[in-house]
Amino acid sequence: MNRLSFCFFMLAAGASAAWGQNGLKVGEKAGTVDLLSPEGLPVAMDNYDERKATVVLFLSTRDAGTSAKAQAIVALNHKHHDHHRVLFVGVFPDAEQSPKEIRAFCQAHGFNFPVYQDPGGKATKRFGARVTPEGFLLDQQGTLLYRGSEQGLTAALAA
Repeated sequence: MNRLSFCFFMLAAGASAAWGQNGLKVGEKAGTVDLLSPEGLPVAMDNYDERKATVVLFLSTRDAGTSAKAQAIVALNHKHHDHHRVLFVGVFPDAEQSPKEIRAFCQAHGFNFPVYQDPGGKATKRFGARVTPEGFLLDQQGTLLYRGSEQGLTAALAA
């Protein structure tokens, strides 16, 4: 490896490590998360103790990844919502996605869980969400148990 390649590799590794350190870490409490309903009303998410667990999913109407994983997300919600008392919450961080667009997307994909917007990006920063879809599993105290892909979320919910 030449010197230039080595320097680039070290910079990339440092950036990766820094990205991994941003946002909520496993074992930390999410606290109150401020969101906006599609109707434009402020919502403070902090009622974690009302359910066995809360899954926060960062989603996008314009990302093929969210569309590709939609059926799996619907199946997870269906499996865990009533029987296991797990609340799924969708968060759309892109301020350019209108409430009408979000509503249409959710209806078309069968998302029957609450969805919110994060126009200021506060929730996105708090959780450290970087991609869509990305899931965060919180326990009854709002403590982060898992963060990552839908596949890993399936395993975390099973545990």
